[in-house]
Amino acid sequence: MTPLIFLFMIAAAPHAGSTRGWIAHPVERPYGEFVAGERVNGPALVEVSRLNVLRFDYRLGVSVAYLQGPDLTLPFIPFTPGKPTYEPAVSTATIAAINQTRGGSLKDLAEKLVGIDSTVVYERGIVEGYAGGANGAIQAIRSLATHADIVLRKDGDEKEVLDSIPVVQSKIASALNTPWPSRDVSDKRASVAGVTAELTTYATGNDKEENLRKALLTYAGQIADRVDSIGAASSIAVRYQDAWVNLGEWRWLLQKINDGGAKSFVLQARVGQESHVLFNVESRVELLSHDRFTAPNTAVLRETVVTVVRPSPLTISAGVGMSFDDEIAFGIVPSKSVVPDPVNGGTKTVTVNRIGYTRRSDAQPIPTLLLNYRLWPIQGGRWNVEMSGGAAVDIHGNVGTEVEYVLGAGLSFGHAIVLTGGVHCARVSRLAGDFHPYDQVPDNLTAPPLRKTWKGSPMLAVTIRMR
Repeated sequence: MTPLIFLFMIAAAPHAGSTRGWIAHPVERPYGEFVAGERVNGPALVEVSRLNVLRFDYRLGVSVAYLQGPDLTLPFIPFTPGKPTYEPAVSTATIAAINQTRGGSLKDLAEKLVGIDSTVVYERGIVEGYAGGANGAIQAIRSLATHADIVLRKDGDEKEVLDSIPVVQSKIASALNTPWPSRDVSDKRASVAGVTAELTTYATGNDKEENLRKALLTYAGQIADRVDSIGAASSIAVRYQDAWVNLGEWRWLLQKINDGGAKSFVLQARVGQESHVLFNVESRVELLSHDRFTAPNTAVLRETVVTVVRPSPLTISAGVGMSFDDEIAFGIVPSKSVVPDPVNGGTKTVTVNRIGYTRRSDAQPIPTLLLNYRLWPIQGGRWNVEMSGGAAVDIHGNVGTEVEYVLGAGLSFGHAIVLTGGVHCARVSRLAGDFHPYDQVPDNLTAPPLRKTWKGSPMLAVTIRMR
């Protein structure tokens, strides 16, 4: 048998560092609402909706373990490019003078450094644009997550959030199309190193050339520092690479949310399937949330959404049953009889003892104690089909009581009231020997001869659960 599962809708209040404040709406139970953490009867399909999955990573279930996901922290990239030096550390007039005497070797090296410096300035402008594009994508993601908080708090309009995702995706795509130019920067560093090596081994002919060579070496060192400031090992490049990888994760996440539509903002957990014959089984449904804008190893928030109780299928109930049994009690009943009068002739009326009924009824109430076994729930446990068996105490006035038996099936409502229809197996009295009702008996017979026998009769019982 497959129990009918009912659905809980959990309307989620948006988050401001906390996800508390859930309201549980049982869809198939329009007569009430459940506050977060309340105990409800199961089994249940627990649904949590209006989740800001852009801001938080959620897990829903019983005894949920949070598995650390990728780093999606998205810190902004601090980038303030330094002002480059566009002129070499020596004057062109000095280089021209050397050119006239030394064939122009120092001039060529100086021009190489100026050319390298110009390309470094160009590369710095490129990476500055890259950092700006990445920061723009980061800001777009953060703004979308904040906007989702506002929209979901207002009316749970997931469509408005979904319609905003493509704009953010385009910004992410632009940022991901601009990887850090590590190879180009590395080539510039090699060029600077080559010129530096030439300057280091350059043989000067006089003090003026030596001073110029030292000035060019200083200039080469300045260019090398600027190259290193945007190299692959620089802090700015490392931050950019991390953000570049994280933006790739966000592109995948946004695409997944967009493909899932409104269902992306909903989590479901089927709870309360387990049962025990003798004991209730409790399942605490927890919602775990982790802020995506914090480090992956940051502690998660653990909240109890609802506690689903799967009651034991065995229950005990007590109440009153109505047995539709033709209950009969026999006795010696004096009655008038018309007999012949042998003395005076004719007839006369005399009193004789006959077997008669002292009590007779078509139905009677009797106290009932039942052991019920739940077969399957209806409407998520609002109603339950049950099989019942137990005892009934038949009270016979001054005669005494009889413990009798009941077997049947019925419905329980709200895990409280049980309505049972079945068979009442009663001990009934019947005349023994050849006696029949209204037979005349001797005067010395004070009670009719009786025998006890079992008889099954229809019965309807209303009982209240005691356990």
